[in-house]
Amino acid sequence: MQAELEHLLALQETEQEILRLRRLLESLPREKAEREAHFETARKALEAKVQAVKDAAVEVNRLELDLKAKEGEIEKLEVRLNTSKSNAEYTAIQNQIKSYKEQNALIEDRILELYDQVEAVKAEAARAEEAFKAEEAVFREFLKSLEEEEARIQEEIQALGAKLVEIKKATEPEVLARYESLMRYFEKHGGVVVSPVVGGVCKACGSRILPNDEVKLLRAEEIVQCKACSRILYLPERSRAQG
Repeated sequence: MQAELEHLLALQETEQEILRLRRLLESLPREKAEREAHFETARKALEAKVQAVKDAAVEVNRLELDLKAKEGEIEKLEVRLNTSKSNAEYTAIQNQIKSYKEQNALIEDRILELYDQVEAVKAEAARAEEAFKAEEAVFREFLKSLEEEEARIQEEIQALGAKLVEIKKATEPEVLARYESLMRYFEKHGGVVVSPVVGGVCKACGSRILPNDEVKLLRAEEIVQCKACSRILYLPERSRAQG
């Protein structure tokens, strides 16, 4: 019966490793989604900076056109000024010219401010683009490694699955059936079906085993289960799998 316990321990170890790998596999899409969200945020931030450069340039162009239009109006008014027929008309035209020039002065100041802003925004956008390119390279490398990791895990799970089949073939059907029945329940609770007895206590649930069961474990002639949690018990000092 000791050989059957060794089979069960090998089964449990293999199934726990498969469970660990499947959980790892399930975590990969979440990690990918988190990295993609971070990358998308960085991309949108860069787009906003590029758009800010475009917006500032558009505003400069608009103001320059406005400035040019007002300068044209000033030229027309200056022609009219020379042909004015009364002092009142002359004064009115002068006031219009003065108003346009004052407006143009403000526009020129604003254009100069925007020139400085455009240069600053361009520099900031250039730095952001360099940082984004570096981050993009890291992200692409992450996607590549993620794909490789997923393939590796799938390959490991497949290999372990084949190993499970071989161990099950070597295990007595009655013993295997009892193990699988317990595993259907305990796989939701850590996947521990076969528990060591340490100091007379079932390590999985912490319950002390009966003296009669200790004797049975020492004889190793039958499968012994914990009376508290129903797990299959074994003595680690007698198990090759634990050594």
